Amino acid sequence: MSIIIYHNHHIIPKYRCKEIGIDPDFPENIVRLTRLEHAKVHYERWLKFKDKRDLLAAQFLAKGEMQKWNINIDTSGENCYWYGKHHSEETKKKLRESPVLKKQKGKGNPFYGKKHSEENKKKWSKALKGGTLTEEHKRKISESHKRYHAERKIKNIL
Repeated sequence: MSIIIYHNHHIIPKYRCKEIGIDPDFPENIVRLTRLEHAKVHYERWLKFKDKRDLLAAQFLAKGEMQKWNINIDTSGENCYWYGKHHSEETKKKLRESPVLKKQKGKGNPFYGKKHSEENKKKWSKALKGGTLTEEHKRKISESHKRYHAERKIKNIL
């Protein structure tokens, strides 16, 4: 016997209710959805309104399972909330001068002044030469990269 857990979804999101000054918990504003349905609704809202809070909600609720149900959240290209936007020159300057970045440059970099041993170079060279990857291995690498970049996007949004 499987147990279905439902979520209460606010038709008008809580953040929007707060912006317009109404209580989000009125009965007509709440519907019951499964977790994946809830994720899909937030994704559809994001496609329509481009509010990154909906994208974050969709990704958080989906927990990487939407592909299993043939529901794809594509946040690449035009579907990315940052698509077509650019940092201002002032922001770029602040980023270049950030203490974190300065720690990574020159003497602040933990690898500064060090070199890889010849033994390690040979190991890496040997590992990268020859053999071809199976289609399954290529697919796994691709999925791993997509997850990594999705996580980076989420961290950058937060």
